[in-house]
Amino acid sequence: MRNNLRRLIFSCVLLLCLCGFAGAETARDVTQECAFRFAYACSSSSYLRDRNNETMFECESLLEPVLHITTGETKLSAIYLEYGRKRLPFEVQIKEEDSWRTIARCEGNYAQEYVSFPPVQGEMRLLFKTNGYAEKVGVSEIYCFSEGKIDPSIVHLWQPTAEKADLMVVVAHPDDEVLWLGGCIPYYAGERNMQVAVVYFTCSHPFREIELLNCLWHLGVRTYPLVGRFQDVKANSVEETYQKWDRDEVNAYMVDTLRTLRPEVVVTHGFDGEYGHAHHKTIAYALQRTVQLAAQQNEHSALPAWQVKKLYHHGGERPTTVMDWDQPLTAFQGRTGYEMACEGFLKHASQTRTWYTVAKRHKRWDSYVYSLTASTVGEDAIGGDLFENIPAECISTYNK
Repeated sequence: MRNNLRRLIFSCVLLLCLCGFAGAETARDVTQECAFRFAYACSSSSYLRDRNNETMFECESLLEPVLHITTGETKLSAIYLEYGRKRLPFEVQIKEEDSWRTIARCEGNYAQEYVSFPPVQGEMRLLFKTNGYAEKVGVSEIYCFSEGKIDPSIVHLWQPTAEKADLMVVVAHPDDEVLWLGGCIPYYAGERNMQVAVVYFTCSHPFREIELLNCLWHLGVRTYPLVGRFQDVKANSVEETYQKWDRDEVNAYMVDTLRTLRPEVVVTHGFDGEYGHAHHKTIAYALQRTVQLAAQQNEHSALPAWQVKKLYHHGGERPTTVMDWDQPLTAFQGRTGYEMACEGFLKHASQTRTWYTVAKRHKRWDSYVYSLTASTVGEDAIGGDLFENIPAECISTYNK
């Protein structure tokens, strides 16, 4: 009941943000009218609006980094910022005589942040809060908007990470969630409107986090994912991976995550690591172990124990479940889960220059097949649904 009330309140707030007053015009992107300046800049301000997340406008380490903005002929009412470096809270300030007045604040919790404020024209600034430490600030992209309704295809208003997940998708790197798991996320998050929490173990660069956010939003996820801070370092085996990722830290992180998100179903990499990737294998085997640990009250976590009902690994020599990612999805105007996965992969723009493609049906690394490797609700008899045998009342959509 409490979660449903929170969702209702958030939906109302989101609706107000997206719709504003009836008949409101769509907010215009007027970024090109604005001028930007960092004190002690280390790179070009043109990076702020080149719509390339691999570049960023940054300043030297400062106690109070400030991004100055001079508006054009159009008044600004909102800013959407994508971080290129460490996320920091900031205040939106305007100049009044000889002092600056704060008109809005942003907590800086997410790599994509939106903040609105009363219309402003002239000089304004973003004052980043460093908590008394000299910090470098890097901003990948900034969007400046006039008054009006925002376009949700551009501005992603992220909800907090799920308090209770239906499905938890656990992968090593950004893009693994679509390359190997195909239509899993668009089908369950978009089409069936389930609470899907996505967990990444490692992210090699801040722009990769922006890419994964763009992918997940496109596929229907609205709650912020968890992005682990394990180093994306080369390893040729599980044992070598554990020389870089402490085994106990991996277990503790995974147990805490399972107990925090409390998923009914978990899906992850195959034991073969798809094409043999050591990180993929490490996570596959770690989950097999930590799903058991999470169900036991023990020293690995102070959080209450949680019993996952079903654990699936991608592929397997004798897959138990074949998913149909080729069915048209109403939530995506008839496009299939596989087609949506391909579109999602394109959001990982830096990776489209590689050989990777979303694994096809009956092809190597088939993204349609899964093995049920742990279950408290029995074996799959029908197939085609990772939630087979899960009681309806356990799923977030039950009371909707």
